[in-house]
Amino acid sequence: QLAKHQQLVREIELLDSITRQPPSTRTRPRSGLVRRAPRLHAHPLASAVAAAVAIGVFALGAERITRPTLLVRYITPAEAPALDGELSEPVWSLAPPARTLTVQGGDFGGTRQSLVEVRAVHDGTTAYFAFVWEDPTRSLKHLPLIKADGRWSVVASRADLTDEMTVNEDKFAVLLTGPGLALIGGAIRLSSRPLADKPPSVTGRGLHFTPDGATADVWLWRAAHGGLVGHVDNCKFAGTDQPVNTALGPSASYSGGFACDPEMIPYRSNIAVIARPSGANGIRPKRLPKDPTRQRLQLGRISAESWHGEPEGAQWWLRDSDTERYSAARDARIPYGTVIPSVLLSDSFIDLPASIKGHARWNAGRWTLELARRLNTTSPHDVAISSGAMIWVAAFDHAEKRHTRHLRPFTLEVN
Repeated sequence: QLAKHQQLVREIELLDSITRQPPSTRTRPRSGLVRRAPRLHAHPLASAVAAAVAIGVFALGAERITRPTLLVRYITPAEAPALDGELSEPVWSLAPPARTLTVQGGDFGGTRQSLVEVRAVHDGTTAYFAFVWEDPTRSLKHLPLIKADGRWSVVASRADLTDEMTVNEDKFAVLLTGPGLALIGGAIRLSSRPLADKPPSVTGRGLHFTPDGATADVWLWRAAHGGLVGHVDNCKFAGTDQPVNTALGPSASYSGGFACDPEMIPYRSNIAVIARPSGANGIRPKRLPKDPTRQRLQLGRISAESWHGEPEGAQWWLRDSDTERYSAARDARIPYGTVIPSVLLSDSFIDLPASIKGHARWNAGRWTLELARRLNTTSPHDVAISSGAMIWVAAFDHAEKRHTRHLRPFTLEVN
């Protein structure tokens, strides 16, 4: 359509240039009768703009008509599935799947893409979603700490910890918006520095924030941050007034309009920044494991290679009840070479009306995530799950920020 539009503009300009030639330069018919060339009264620019508008309207209408639909089928409360990361319940066989190929992510076995399948049901109060996506490795490590040469340091493949692409956990995100924000929820700015007065995008791919501070709902599952024990972060894309995180030193991280609801976060970082006499900041754990030997066994195989995933049952987080406050005396008993997680997880989670519950399981190169959220939480930060709402999905393969993406959303049809 664009090529046809450009050809039409060239033809209009050519005809108009011919009609503007002086009479002496025009070709006269052999009969001697002067035939006036037809004169176009529309300006070429106006014609081009009109054609472009017509093409844009047609393309937008076609995109909406052909947009994939995700049917959220009604079930009775007794049929509600268990959130265990397995789709063995009969209810999931009744939910028609919707699929999309997400691309431009990090790794995924070198393909940088992941095929995602989505199912959904509801019981009139709560919606249940099942997401299945391709991921060749089960990655749980998230910037762990290692003790070596008399000090602690973060295990990472690059100095910029805010864009780690190897020693990181798997994640999955869902973006939910109302019907009006069509291009990735109207919340993406593809530029290395979308905002002149804010830090640039650490990946060079852009930032997420919404126009006029409108809210786009984000559900974020993180493998090591409670994702394997029932927690899903309730987050959002909003305006650009989010703070810059400088907790890890000079690698400042600015997340644009992305933020999570702090009252529902059951985890915190185990990394404490300390000042050194040399002037350069150092780090140490905030808490140490009570039983270092047992904690080491919970990690399973330790490898910094991206293609080495963690086995079933591995635990790359520390429960509060399994740790004790850091002290130099306790640290002295920790041998060199010890690796401990950088994630501290609460022993209990707060259950609020806006909470998202979920559980995931990895098997044979695929993650399966089941999650549940109320259809309408009544929170001003959340978007209601209703007909006409749209969702996008994104997968992270052991990457902090480099996720897969797709442009065309699923439109929900809640029956």
